[in-house]
Amino acid sequence: MMTFLKAFRAIWMVVASLLLVASLAFNMFIMAGGAALHLASTAYEAVTGKTSVATRHSTQTAAQNKDLAGQKKINRKLQTRVATLTDNIALAQRNSANRLVTHKGGRTSASAVLSGRHIRDRAQARSNGGPYFQQRSASYQTPETHPPQSRCGLSNRERHPRPARQV
Repeated sequence: MMTFLKAFRAIWMVVASLLLVASLAFNMFIMAGGAALHLASTAYEAVTGKTSVATRHSTQTAAQNKDLAGQKKINRKLQTRVATLTDNIALAQRNSANRLVTHKGGRTSASAVLSGRHIRDRAQARSNGGPYFQQRSASYQTPETHPPQSRCGLSNRERHPRPARQV
């Protein structure tokens, strides 16, 4: 049994080394064949003056790779520029919201003035009976503007009465 294992191991080493040598020879043959084909293609182009398909494709590929590298460089620059501008815009918005302004003799933030102005204008429109609030209050008071949708003989207004508005 030991002799069989020794013989098998010896045969396996010979076969494995032959496979490795054959693989190396095949790779060298392919490389030499590619170089010979390139040489023959170059000679054919020199004699006939026509470019081969392989040369044309390799030239196009090289030009496209060069263009792609340039585009990637431009894209990186533009992404950096966009990030910088986005940061600048966010900073400007933060600063404008927190910027102090003089309003009615006191210093307050611009956002507070704007929100206060909005509330003050709305309250003034309510007290003066502005057109927006007149229209809204009229639509609440007249049932003709909203046709009743009855269920069990009751309209929506009868089922869900609104509290009286105090002006």
